[in-house]
Amino acid sequence: MKTYIQIFLIIIFTFVNSFCSSKKRSPLLLPLEQLAKQETPTASNTSQTITQENTNAQNSQSPSTLPNLSFAESSSTVSRDLYNDISHSLTVNLSSASTNLVTVNLSTSGTAIAGTHYVLGSSTLTFNPSELNKTISLTIKKEDCIDESTLILTLHSPSNANLGSVTSHTVTLETCSKLPPL
Repeated sequence: MKTYIQIFLIIIFTFVNSFCSSKKRSPLLLPLEQLAKQETPTASNTSQTITQENTNAQNSQSPSTLPNLSFAESSSTVSRDLYNDISHSLTVNLSSASTNLVTVNLSTSGTAIAGTHYVLGSSTLTFNPSELNKTISLTIKKEDCIDESTLILTLHSPSNANLGSVTSHTVTLETCSKLPPL
């Protein structure tokens, strides 16, 4: 019985060998050491490849050639008003025009309280292709402004751009410029 099995296996291997080209061999015929060295696609390395290809497609420019995002100034001061809201604007600049859509997020910190001391128009800035600057609109709220407070805006998480040298802007909200009537 062993001889029939051996003959059968020889015929099978001969048949398979005849259909394999000399440059590309069947995995069945590769030595075990070569099979161990071959990389088998897995969920992790396949997703890494796809992620890398998506990143390359989104950022057609290398990080060193991407434009930089920065505030025009690092600080400003606003004198609050007891009776009226005050509009205050800040500028964020892009160092050079981009052919891609550029976005950057804003975060806030400091002693000023959102909704009580100020209202921020949007927490994301979007630069259309070829735009070089965007304005952040703040409304400084009227209040019983006895104490000075600060609002710190910080740029973070840009897409299709790098963060530049001035990524934070501190707005100092001074005490009221008008005293209440007696």
